Amino acid sequence: MKARLTLLALACLCSSFVYAQWEEPSNVNYVYTSDNVGIGVSIPAARLDIYNGLASGTNLILSANYYNKYRWRFNTVDRGNAIDLDITASDNSDVQEYLLKLSRSNSGRPELTFLNNWLVINNGKIGLSTATPKSLLSLGTETSSMLSTSGITLGKSDKSIEFLHSSASNGYGSKIYGVDEENGLTSFRVAVRGNSSTWKDALYIKAGTSSLGGIGYIGVNNNYPKAQLDLHGSFKVKGDNLDGKDLSYMNNSGSLLVGWNRSRGHGEIDFITNRGPGTAGGFEFIDIDNSGNENLLLKIKGDGSVGIGTTKIDAGYKLSVNGSVRATEVKVEAYPWPDYVFDETYDLKSLAQTEQYIKENKHLPNLPSAAEVADNGIELGDMNAKLLEKIEELTLLLIKEQKDRVQMEEKLLKRIESLESEGVK
Repeated sequence: MKARLTLLALACLCSSFVYAQWEEPSNVNYVYTSDNVGIGVSIPAARLDIYNGLASGTNLILSANYYNKYRWRFNTVDRGNAIDLDITASDNSDVQEYLLKLSRSNSGRPELTFLNNWLVINNGKIGLSTATPKSLLSLGTETSSMLSTSGITLGKSDKSIEFLHSSASNGYGSKIYGVDEENGLTSFRVAVRGNSSTWKDALYIKAGTSSLGGIGYIGVNNNYPKAQLDLHGSFKVKGDNLDGKDLSYMNNSGSLLVGWNRSRGHGEIDFITNRGPGTAGGFEFIDIDNSGNENLLLKIKGDGSVGIGTTKIDAGYKLSVNGSVRATEVKVEAYPWPDYVFDETYDLKSLAQTEQYIKENKHLPNLPSAAEVADNGIELGDMNAKLLEKIEELTLLLIKEQKDRVQMEEKLLKRIESLESEGVK
């Protein structure tokens, strides 16, 4: 019974002590009501209402088994336009590290800053390792000259994103990153590596200079592209099936399209060009030696005519060659073939007439002169037909000559026989 009375007395004493802590008539720093607790405020507006009356101060400290180190602090700071809440954690020397800063959206400061700008949310934009994100997602340190975007921004110094595709080791993967090329130019690169610590740029995109209209350059396995696409290595193109496709989008484009099966079923690879503002169209294949001298190898005009080693493709000709041609067989379709020489109505010149013509013109009838050949060349099919014409004429003349000779021999033989019969010796 005595023990019970002792416990009851201690409970009453503790109850009086607790009440004395929460409400002191001479000091209103601590106020307790039936619902709310106020610290530094006489009428608390919430379950716990803390007011320290300072522009910057610590309102709450949380600690575990150390009262003077390794502590969490909740600080309110007036930085203008709003009161910010800073949450810090201290080390063994009770030095504070800012882990979280919160501010209103209209304060002009980030709404959320975590661990020394490791994560920042500012006006709907998220930044990692940057205090002033300029895009919806900003990664790394940004500069004042960087433009705002509605996408993702990589900072100047922290400028790569790495992807690990293999669990074999850390020597595999790919990454995208940017490089400051100086003089106002930048490049975007895609690098890969396999079983190596060295990254190899597989794709290189470099901004063009203002003198080139800002047109960029793309290098594939090449960090020094000199054209809009500069590839080191082989490439493979699979053309789209162009069977029945409308290609009107090529009009006035001056571009090249690689396709397949435009002939509707033949399955060929198609190279389709548009001449743009030009007049001839087609293709040119050019060789440049190490001194910069250009040599035209092959020219294919838009009308299908071809020039090999020459830019001179005369109208009406489909193939012009500057040089010799060697072939195992050439088939020429020539018309008319000179069988007309054997027609009875053909005007076959006598050898005397031909001799007279040669004396006057210095070449055979119906054949070009040396000067004409030098100026115009010869048509292979036509020249073969004309040469055959001369052979056939010569054959007819030889046949006639043979007949005349036989007739003359027969006449001579009869004359001899006649004289012998008359006794003439």
